[in-house]
Amino acid sequence: MWSSLIERLWWRWPLTGRRLAVIALGLGGLTLVLGAAGSPLPRTLGDWLGLVSGVLWAIASSGMRARSTLGPGEGSFVFALGAVLGALALTPLLAPWPGLPPMPALGQAVAWIAVSATLWWAISLAIVVWAASVLAPARLGILMMSEVLVGVLSAALFAGEPLSALQLGGALLVIAAAVLEVAPLPGRRLSDTAR
Repeated sequence: MWSSLIERLWWRWPLTGRRLAVIALGLGGLTLVLGAAGSPLPRTLGDWLGLVSGVLWAIASSGMRARSTLGPGEGSFVFALGAVLGALALTPLLAPWPGLPPMPALGQAVAWIAVSATLWWAISLAIVVWAASVLAPARLGILMMSEVLVGVLSAALFAGEPLSALQLGGALLVIAAAVLEVAPLPGRRLSDTAR
């Protein structure tokens, strides 16, 4: 939604009926997922940080699409640097540092962090930064909403969070929005929809 508004108001790109339908599906799905336990409006600091990060991502991806000359590696570094600076700025608002684990567990934790940061986070971030330079920001944002389904399912499987039919239905609406966004229109080639 934020990316579509930026595309329309700032860059003056057209906003089609199909895009409006995709936004409606996505927002409807997110409302079901987030509202299953009450209001879908932000309630906690984490909720507000999620909302602000979505707005900032929309601004950044719009800028990357329209003006960036950075490659995926450089863009990922700038992204990570911004995350570190943002975390430092937010430190006074967050809970106190819980302290370090015992030394044997600390070494194991650092090893897991290094492996996951290299093999998962750095590679996936480079792919997202590259995608931001070739896809319209709203399309990228809609495709990335599939993380809602992954989040809902992984929270149910690994954290024992309840998974209601309402949440599952909302997650499926979000996926439907992503599919509608990238599905070719009748009479158009798939490559045409990537533009």
